[in-house]
Amino acid sequence: MKMRSIVCGVDFSSGSKKALRAAVDLARTNHSALTVLFSEEPMLVAAAHAAGDTRAAKATTTAALERFIARTTRTEPPDNVHAIVTEGTPADEILKAARREDADLIVVGTRGAGNIARLLLGSTAQRVLRRARVPVLAVPSGGPS
Repeated sequence: MKMRSIVCGVDFSSGSKKALRAAVDLARTNHSALTVLFSEEPMLVAAAHAAGDTRAAKATTTAALERFIARTTRTEPPDNVHAIVTEGTPADEILKAARREDADLIVVGTRGAGNIARLLLGSTAQRVLRRARVPVLAVPSGGPS
């Protein structure tokens, strides 16, 4: 299956580092466009702005995402990597980006977050897997980063 476009959702965790590395490898192999997405929760953004926290500014977060991509890939990322920061529920934003980019694959990391299903996948990965219209690669967070 030829992949023209891949979307990878990250949250700056060690699990999302692994997912990003997998997405970059796939993008290189397939000469695919790769969109790396970080989504800020609206309530946290509003609270940060109300408290005068300028770190919540989208430009600052985008710069942090670009640094995360550069550090995580350990080599020069492919030319066709695009970092975007959105505001909203992470699963919803990942799915919107996949539709907008006409993605052939979504890549997400997994991690424990509570009940049995969430313990295995993480709530964002679980929601993406349930609702995605394209294949999803769920990269486990276990093992070395």
